[in-house]
Amino acid sequence: MKTAGFSIGGVEPSEEARKRAYDKFNIELRPNFVATEKKKYDVITMWHVLEHVHRLNELLDSFNSVFRFTWNIDNCRTQL
Repeated sequence: MKTAGFSIGGVEPSEEARKRAYDKFNIELRPNFVATEKKKYDVITMWHVLEHVHRLNELLDSFNSVFRFTWNIDNCRTQL
């Protein structure tokens, strides 16, 4: 994705995995998702994540503040 011109970022709790991602792919990852930042996103993807999130509704609700567009979170919840 980065080579296609997309701005890439991510969240990884493991410090070791964050370092590997930076060393191997030059991608800076954060230890957690903070929705208070001013950066806006077009897409948020999650692979092998939902089963590890303790407060899923809070996480999904926080996405509303970082998307460039409005989305209907209740539609997503019905799919889970």
